[in-house]
Amino acid sequence: MPNNRENAIRFLETQWSSINTNKVIGIEAEVRFENHLNTAPLRSLYQFIIPGGWIISPGNINITNLPTKNRIAVLPIPKAFTWSGIITPPSFSGQVLAHSYFQQAGIRVYFAECNTILNAINENLFIIPAIGNYLRSYDINFKKVGDQGLVPVPITTVMNNFSPRTGALGMRAYALHRIDRTLPIWNDNHIVTNLFWKDYVRYFLQRNYVVSNNDLDFF
Repeated sequence: MPNNRENAIRFLETQWSSINTNKVIGIEAEVRFENHLNTAPLRSLYQFIIPGGWIISPGNINITNLPTKNRIAVLPIPKAFTWSGIITPPSFSGQVLAHSYFQQAGIRVYFAECNTILNAINENLFIIPAIGNYLRSYDINFKKVGDQGLVPVPITTVMNNFSPRTGALGMRAYALHRIDRTLPIWNDNHIVTNLFWKDYVRYFLQRNYVVSNNDLDFF
């Protein structure tokens, strides 16, 4: 797991404390807006859409007295599953623009990508988080913009201002079966895959470090 769309949705349910009408409306609105931007009259007006991610701040001020000064931006790079269809990664040129944008705000930006080969065997090994069982089924590699492309960055460098998490105190796994699968967005493998990777990257960081996170929509 997630060896199919249903199990990817179940993972999302464990990560979202409140799945209500407003949550779904917000996701649907973002999907409609992106589709609108990709229509013929508008597509020529811009070059790139950068997938959303997270602004991550230290969740423990024992390391730094200014946690907001040590925040980072983490932008997931979606990766295709065997069931998801083709998932096109962001262009490097767009990632350079994202890097420049955050750099002007004094925020380091990293790109996060699963380093596991996603075949049927490895997908079957994925374990959905549950209370008291917060496994990290996939490892994540972190990268930053270099002269010729993205270059690897050790997670210890990425998170050097963050306290390592000891134990599972503060972790959550919310109840399943709260998303209405009959809604169109939950029948779209592409949408579900992108949502999965966005939340899995946050889950991976939260499982390893004490963090505070703020949602970052695509731009």
